[in-house]
Amino acid sequence: MKNCMETIVLETFESVKLDYCGLCSCEKCKKDILAMCLNRLPPLYFTSEKGEIYTKLNEFKLQFRVNVIQTVTEAVEIVMTHPRHTP
Repeated sequence: MKNCMETIVLETFESVKLDYCGLCSCEKCKKDILAMCLNRLPPLYFTSEKGEIYTKLNEFKLQFRVNVIQTVTEAVEIVMTHPRHTP
């Protein structure tokens, strides 16, 4: 069983972070961003190859992609403004 949303959020984060030159690159900040996103987005679990294909098809829907990008962007901005570690 796998939550495909984890992979989608991670891939989206990797592309979105390139737009933020002030973003801390430590593991704590990265994990905070990913956790925030996964708590806000619906999980996409699958248990078979057929389920994985269905989930991948969902990825291509425009509104789905917009929601993920928006959620990742908001999380990045929150963590940049309020990091939970000491610089």
